Amino acid sequence: MYTHLQERKFYEDIYDKFTVEAARRGMGYYDDFYADFKNKLPKGEKIDKPGNAFVLNVFYMQTVGNELIRRYQQRDEKIRDWMARDEAEDNQIY
Repeated sequence: MYTHLQERKFYEDIYDKFTVEAARRGMGYYDDFYADFKNKLPKGEKIDKPGNAFVLNVFYMQTVGNELIRRYQQRDEKIRDWMARDEAEDNQIY
């Protein structure tokens, strides 16, 4: 008989790996936006000017931050769901 249910760390590692991959994808979009935004600034204007920093922060939260917050909030529930699914597989009679 094959055992589907693994130790909790197994599921945590998978979830965390997917979280890092999602963040890296989002950072790619953010880095592209940052470079484009910086190139379009009027001559002599700095990227850290409060209005510019605000725009960058909003874009970061939309492309990276909100997804990371959502994944953090749902982490335990998702891992419990995965474990329950695998335990149910183990309890089925084949």
